[in-house]
Amino acid sequence: MIKHLLVILAISIIIAGCIQTQNAGTVVNLGENFTLNPGQSASIPSEGLTFTFDKVLEDSRCPQGVQCFWAGQTTILVEAEKSGNSTSFEMTKKAGSIEPGTYDTKGYTFEFIDISPAKAQGQDISDERANVTFRIMKAG
Repeated sequence: MIKHLLVILAISIIIAGCIQTQNAGTVVNLGENFTLNPGQSASIPSEGLTFTFDKVLEDSRCPQGVQCFWAGQTTILVEAEKSGNSTSFEMTKKAGSIEPGTYDTKGYTFEFIDISPAKAQGQDISDERANVTFRIMKAG
């Protein structure tokens, strides 16, 4: 009986370690572009900052091959965590604009630079396919 409990405990520890490693995310530097999929995180260890791309909230971009009156936009939900304090916020990027979507919090400027793939006619981008490029810099 004790042997079975020890085996179960060992397996639980291994699984927990794998999950923690999987969620650890990508290590990046301030000012460096990086790409995340929904649910993925990036950290800047020197700043004690973790950034997570949660999901796509809206994708009203004009589909490829279609003429639209408005180019549209994409809105995403992200989370920034520093020193145990986390803040969730929305970021919006206007389609066709070279200007990133930006948000300032916790002493940093978060930039939503690009999203891919391009929108196809009759399809919204699904969270599984979304690739978003970000950059984080010190605010000010």
